[in-house]
Amino acid sequence: MTKDVAQNAPTIWTTFGLFYNGIFMTHEIPSANKFEKNIKYIMNWEFISLL
Repeated sequence: MTKDVAQNAPTIWTTFGLFYNGIFMTHEIPSANKFEKNIKYIMNWEFISLL
């Protein structure tokens, strides 16, 4: 990664950023439990969007 790419990254920390469909979710590296919680949230959000 170049300095310019890092400076233009959409997150403050370039080591990790979780995005879903272009939407920023978190900058934290999730534990297994937190990852599962995020997945459940996304699945529920997708379901609600379909209604």
